[in-house]
Amino acid sequence: MDVISIDPRSDAALESSKARLKYLTDAYRQSPEYRQTVEQVSSTRVAEDREFDRVGASRVNTVPTYRAMAILSSRAYVNLMRTPVSIITRIMQLMAFAFVLSVCYLRVGTDQIGIQNKQGFLYECLAVVFIGLLNAVAMCTCRCHRETNAYCCMLTRESVCVRAVPVERNLFYRERSDGLYSTAAFCVSYMAIEVPFDLLTSLMYSIVTYVVIGLNPIFARFFVYWLVIFLLVFSGESVGLFLCSIFFDIGLANTIAMVFLSLCLLMAGFFRSISTLPLVLRYLNYGLITAPISQVLVINEFYGESGFTCPGSQALPNGQCPYSTGQQVIDALNFNVDTFWYAVGLACALAAFYRLVAFVLLAFKPIPPPL
Repeated sequence: MDVISIDPRSDAALESSKARLKYLTDAYRQSPEYRQTVEQVSSTRVAEDREFDRVGASRVNTVPTYRAMAILSSRAYVNLMRTPVSIITRIMQLMAFAFVLSVCYLRVGTDQIGIQNKQGFLYECLAVVFIGLLNAVAMCTCRCHRETNAYCCMLTRESVCVRAVPVERNLFYRERSDGLYSTAAFCVSYMAIEVPFDLLTSLMYSIVTYVVIGLNPIFARFFVYWLVIFLLVFSGESVGLFLCSIFFDIGLANTIAMVFLSLCLLMAGFFRSISTLPLVLRYLNYGLITAPISQVLVINEFYGESGFTCPGSQALPNGQCPYSTGQQVIDALNFNVDTFWYAVGLACALAAFYRLVAFVLLAFKPIPPPL
């Protein structure tokens, strides 16, 4: 086994073992045994292709859908547990962002500066969609083994970013072409593992930021806030799946992702009222999840609040406060309390739509060539 193994203990040993493997493989390719094996494999493939043409669709989906989903869910869970570095990284991405926001907006007050700080924090929360997108797009693969494995990448030092999302996508393409299961079974099993993980990480982020910053103490409002954070993470991952289903070039996918994120933040309604946008952008905004989520976040935090203060120079010349109630803050941003639940429903629908489009593209995308 040592003769055909890669030795990663040093650069010299690594290069030496690679050279040894190359010599062995080249020698084997020139041997009669290799040519005989190639001929046997070719004849076997021809026979299998003829059998597939004869049998036709009878090979497709030979495993019941419910059974396939159970097997695929179990495999996805095992694969997730085998990559603790990936789990920790995904958790730490969100928690590091929560820590930075908590430090910046620690215990905001009830004066006019506190109102401004709360609005700033709610706006910053929209960037969570980018963290979800990173979870889907940023992957690492090893050329030597052609599999996603961070540990292998560290050993071989030949890691490259690829468009393999989720981790099992290349395997899915191969198994789908063999008719082992349907795309729906794969997608449902993937979500069965991914959604609970997203709910957990979103809850961790929500607890830290909600308590440390001092947002509205009503529990029902915390639940809405948690739902919003989950939708942002889930939507970001869906957009990542969508982009990586379309583009094989990870650089192009990242560029489009940056454009999407910029549109989400610029047209969220904090800097310019959505109703005053040009007509084309106004209709485009219906497809961006951050527009309804901005409204949900602001109304969820400020509706029914009162008693805001304006000490010293924060008061207007007439002595009144610019904002004395939460409704004034909502009105200043041109959000409508009456459409709160409509905005919640629209955000949920958009999150589901993003994931549906991503899976449809995954189903109909031609199988890419092997890496």
